[in-house]
Amino acid sequence: MTVIDVPSPFRAFPLRLPLVFDQGKLDLADSTPPAEAAILPLTVHTAASGLNLELGLPPPWLPETKAMPLIIWGAGSAVGADAVQLANRSNIHPLTCIAGESKAFVESMIDRTQGDTTLNYR
Repeated sequence: MTVIDVPSPFRAFPLRLPLVFDQGKLDLADSTPPAEAAILPLTVHTAASGLNLELGLPPPWLPETKAMPLIIWGAGSAVGADAVQLANRSNIHPLTCIAGESKAFVESMIDRTQGDTTLNYR
C-alpha cells in the first residue's frame, strides 16, 4: 500500500492518506448507504486475507473441487459474514459457522445441502 503525506499549515504533522490501486478497489451499487460503503472494503479485504493468504484456501475465481471443511467463528460479524460468502463462492464446504444471536442471519448465507451448519455458542 502506498501512503501520501499531505502537508497542512494547520497541523503539526501531515495528513496521511492511503492510495488504493484499481485491483484493490470494490465497485459498489449506487444504492449502497455511505456507512456500509465506508466499511465494506475493509471487511472484504480482511476476510479474503485470512482465507486466502493466512489459511491458503482457494480464491473464488479458482473454486475448490473436493470437500474442504472450514470453521468460521464469529460468522455473524461483518468480517465473518464476508468470510462465509467468500467461502461459498470458493466452493469450500462443509462450513461450520459459529454465531450467537445472529444465527438466523448466518443461516441465510449457508447451504445445508453441502453439509453447512451453524452453531450458537451461547
